Amino acid sequence: MARVDMDIKTLLDIAKWEPLQNALADALDITVIVLDYKGNAVTAFSHCADFCSQIRANAVARRHCFKCAALAGLESVRHKEPFIYRCSCGIMNAAIPVMIDEKYLGSIMIGQVRPKESKDTFSERKLLDEVRSFYPADRELDTEDLMKKYYMLPEMSYDRMLRISMFVSSMVQYIIGRVLQNRNQAQTYEWMLRYAVPTMLGDDTPSVSEITPIGIDTVQIADDLHVPPESAVYPAINYVETHRSRMIGMREMAELCHLSPSYFSKLFLREVGENFTDWVNRRKIEWAKEMLRDSSNSISDIASGLGYMDTSYFIKVFKKFEGTTPLAYRQRRL
Repeated sequence: MARVDMDIKTLLDIAKWEPLQNALADALDITVIVLDYKGNAVTAFSHCADFCSQIRANAVARRHCFKCAALAGLESVRHKEPFIYRCSCGIMNAAIPVMIDEKYLGSIMIGQVRPKESKDTFSERKLLDEVRSFYPADRELDTEDLMKKYYMLPEMSYDRMLRISMFVSSMVQYIIGRVLQNRNQAQTYEWMLRYAVPTMLGDDTPSVSEITPIGIDTVQIADDLHVPPESAVYPAINYVETHRSRMIGMREMAELCHLSPSYFSKLFLREVGENFTDWVNRRKIEWAKEMLRDSSNSISDIASGLGYMDTSYFIKVFKKFEGTTPLAYRQRRL
C-alpha cells in the first residue's frame, strides 16, 4: 500500500476547501484561515476584520500575529482538541488541529471576535499600548479610527466560540476520514488489479508490470508468513508492513479489505495462524529488535517510532514476546 504521506494542502484540497471556508466565515461572522504545521498561511483570510487587516499591515505586528497563531496550533495538538485563546490585542480566536494519527499537519484558525464576557475586560489603554509597541516611537497613530474598527469586531461568548470550534473540528475529522477511506479503497482496487484479477483469469493474463504501471509498494514480509498476494487479507498485511509507525486497528483493516470485522478476524486467523492484534505486535517487536541491534536510538524513541505512545506498554509487549526487556536484549547483542 502507498504510505499515507500528505500535507494539509493535499488533505483539504485547497481549491475545493476555500469556497467552503468562505461560506463558513460569512455564515458565522468569523474569520477563517488555514495554517500549515510551521504556522505559514495555506489559504487567504476569509472575512478578515478591518481592525486586524490594519494591524497586520505592519510587518512587526504581522509576524507577531502569525507566531501567536502557530503557538496556539501547537497547544491544540498538545490538548488534542480546539484551543481557544486571546491574542495580544485581546481578540478571541481558536486553533483547531488537523492531524492524521499523531502527525500534526496544521491548524484551522477561526475568530477575530471580541469576547462578550464582561470580566477581565481588555482595556482600551492596554490595547493601544500593545499596538504602539509595533511602531516606531515617533509614529503617529489614528487611535480614534483604530478603536472604531476595534468596536466593529463582532462580539461572541466563550461558549459560542467553543461550540463553533467543535463543529469545525467535527467537519475536519469527517473530511480526513473520507479522504483516508477513499485512498484505502483506491489502494485496494490497485491490489485487486495486480493480484486477484490475474489469479481469477488464469495463467495467460498479463504480468504485474504489464497491467499495473503504478501498483502498490512491494514489501518484505516475515519469512515464516506464507500468505499469497491474492489472499483477501493481504491488503491488511501490506498496509501494516508499510505503516510501521502507526497503531492500526482491526476494524480499519477489515474495512480496507472490504470484509466485516468478524469475518476478517476469522479469515486472518485461518490464513496467518495468529489473531490480528498479536500478529501486529509480533511484527513490531521484530522491527524493534532490528533497531535495537542496528541503531543507538533510545528505547522510548524506538517505541514511539513503532506507534507505542506509552513506553512502559511497549516494554511489556516486548517482554511478552521475547521474555526479556528491550534494554536487556540490546545489552546481550553488544
